[in-house]
Amino acid sequence: PALARDLAQPVQVCFLGTGRWKGFPTWPPVAATRTELLWLCKSLSLASTSPQGGSVPGRSLEYIYDPAKPTPALGGPAFNPLNSGARNQRALERRSDVLVFTSPPLRRNLAIAGRVRLRLRAASTASSVDFFGRLCEVTGWLGSTNVCEGMVRLHASERGSGWGGASGQEVTIDLGPVAAEFARGSRLRLHVCSAAHPRWMRNLNCDPALPLGSHTCGEPSTQRVWVDDTASVLELPVDSI
Repeated sequence: PALARDLAQPVQVCFLGTGRWKGFPTWPPVAATRTELLWLCKSLSLASTSPQGGSVPGRSLEYIYDPAKPTPALGGPAFNPLNSGARNQRALERRSDVLVFTSPPLRRNLAIAGRVRLRLRAASTASSVDFFGRLCEVTGWLGSTNVCEGMVRLHASERGSGWGGASGQEVTIDLGPVAAEFARGSRLRLHVCSAAHPRWMRNLNCDPALPLGSHTCGEPSTQRVWVDDTASVLELPVDSI
């Protein structure tokens, strides 16, 4: 009966990780069974419990984004057969311009189906800034491999000023719709950075009001991400298994 119900649905989706097929009335699904929340912590972990008291004032992590040496893309949804699909992310995770957050081992199998969203409180010394998020799975035999990713570009309201100000601004990054299953014992990992070049055109850290043809490579910028803050959280659309 369950198989017949799935086959009757207009959308058939194959889950990454297991190859299981399931039918949905729409894609991405209108609503998830529930939403799993994982908060970004100062310890570079992903915690399933909300920060006590809402947030810790001034607690943040920083990295330097250099438009002359942008963080490269490694795998993902690209047309280049030599750099697409699932790839081991260890080389990226050793870079100083990537923040890497990792969950404890999963206590049970986890399936997600729908849009993964990353919410951040963040700021930058640049007036134009990109924030990029990537969800990965960490296993003992494959290492850290990419699952889904997304980026947003933001501009300061006043020319010549940094984006976000002293207290930061809240931003939502859509990591795209995905269907994936993670086995018990594996870990979830999140990358936060400011480029995935050349999949996305790098931000040159110059005045966004200038015509594109006159853009030149600007100075490196300091990006700040608030952690142990209720506003910095990864949202996973959980599906029933």
